[in-house]
Amino acid sequence: MDERDIIEVTRGAETFSPAEYHSFSVGPLRMTTRVGALETPEQAYDRAFKYLEAMARKQYVERATNFANRMKEIHEVVGSIAVRKLR
Repeated sequence: MDERDIIEVTRGAETFSPAEYHSFSVGPLRMTTRVGALETPEQAYDRAFKYLEAMARKQYVERATNFANRMKEIHEVVGSIAVRKLR
C-alpha cells in the first residue's frame, strides 16, 4: 500500500438555530482511512462518510439535548427573577 490507498473524508459543520439568537453546531468531522483490499476508493469513501454521518447524528442528539436543557435553565432563572420583581 502507498499513500494513494489512504483517503480523508470531511463532513462539514452544520449550525442549528432552534431559538432566536441561540444556536449550536455539529462538526466538522474528519476521518482518515485506508482503502480496503477488496474495495474501491469510492467504497472506502462511502464507508467513511457513513461512519461520519452516524457520528454527526449522535453529536446532534447530544448537543440538541444539552441546548434544550440550557434553555430550560435560562427560562427557570428568568422566570424566578420575574416572580421576585412582581412581589
